[in-house]
Amino acid sequence: MRAVVRGSAGVMAACALTASAVPVASAADNSWHVSVSPRTVAPGGQVTLSSSGCQVPSVTADAAVFDTTELDEGHSAIAHVFADAKPGAEYEVTFTCKGKTKSAPLMISGGQSHSSAPHRGVKAGAGNSFTDISPTQLALGGALVAGALGFAVVQVRRRGGTPQ
Repeated sequence: MRAVVRGSAGVMAACALTASAVPVASAADNSWHVSVSPRTVAPGGQVTLSSSGCQVPSVTADAAVFDTTELDEGHSAIAHVFADAKPGAEYEVTFTCKGKTKSAPLMISGGQSHSSAPHRGVKAGAGNSFTDISPTQLALGGALVAGALGFAVVQVRRRGGTPQ
């Protein structure tokens, strides 16, 4: 019973340390603005993506109906909507700046569906998604894992068993 109490106390202390290292979310950043123009486009058309106020050299824009597009801060970029985009559907264009996201709607206008257009596959993640982790977070995560492994070894040795 003591082991459970000690283990729980250790886990709670580790969680408290981790929680204290995570920065508190700041108020909404109103200095960063994004836009999609036009807001309604036909399948196979193109849209202009804009971002202003982000303090990094590049911003990425992503939606299920076009390839991920990188914008140079303060400049717009053109994205080509897939020809097989579903007419009448509404999509969210997600802009990413320094790990923060904002979105803008994009509507696909009615018209003829291009069912013979090739399927482009699924959007399955951003890849390289560990770029926003700070060294402090990595160190705390490593300490938590090491502490949990150490605790497990101590418990196994006390019970007289060997790890399998």
